[in-house]
Amino acid sequence: MERTIGTYSKLIKSKVNAGKNAGNIVERLSIRGYINFALDTVSLLDTITATKSSLDDFIELPLIAIHNQNPQLWSPFNLISQDMVESVPTDTFLRELKIYYSRSTTSPLSYITINNMNFKIAARALLYSHVITSKTYRRIRSEHRRGNHFELFNASYKSKTCWYIGAVLFYFEHNNTSDPQNSQFLVFVEVMKEHYATEYDNTIPMIKMNSNGATTRHAVINLNDVQHQVGLVQLSLNSLEYKVVAPYKIFNENVKQSAGHLKHI
Repeated sequence: MERTIGTYSKLIKSKVNAGKNAGNIVERLSIRGYINFALDTVSLLDTITATKSSLDDFIELPLIAIHNQNPQLWSPFNLISQDMVESVPTDTFLRELKIYYSRSTTSPLSYITINNMNFKIAARALLYSHVITSKTYRRIRSEHRRGNHFELFNASYKSKTCWYIGAVLFYFEHNNTSDPQNSQFLVFVEVMKEHYATEYDNTIPMIKMNSNGATTRHAVINLNDVQHQVGLVQLSLNSLEYKVVAPYKIFNENVKQSAGHLKHI
């Protein structure tokens, strides 16, 4: 009791209306003590408190890797299962991965074999000082209002570079050889249905999304092929049509000529 009285005495600073000052202090400490007794404030604040990072929270490519352009894959991480890869059938995932290796190596698809079945799935990626999330991260965090998992990427077709908009499902690291120089970060994306420009300005990119129930086109791309994290602005006339915007980027080139087609990826 003497220690408690001493603590209260040190908190009373007022030389005028000292009794009022003492009453305010007693009331404040009593309320704080009741809250700490009734609620676990530490666990309640844990969801908004920044967590400490460690070397296990991200992965980087080896310095000798030919695809190393200093990107990183960020946690949370997961491993591939037998039947599904983050809600995608494993057969679909492996087929798109073969198509990617065929496209990037210009080898016939029939010659491509997936030799390494070790995949480390990541929910986020750091690219060009921007963190791009994925549908996997949205599911884990229960985030359904933000659209920061869309990206503009390039893919070549007959020596022509085309742009596409994709919704990132997840990222993963893969090396189909035993040479560490061939390690690379890849992205599994859901590609939008159509890519074009507005009728009144060829520098404004537009896309049309897949309707509910329609067959979705997936693709595997290299993380280095991602050009911008983008946002989509819905048109009022058509709920499936969106204009494409990007932070710190002004589209001033003719995007109509370089718009990609699903059959070319």
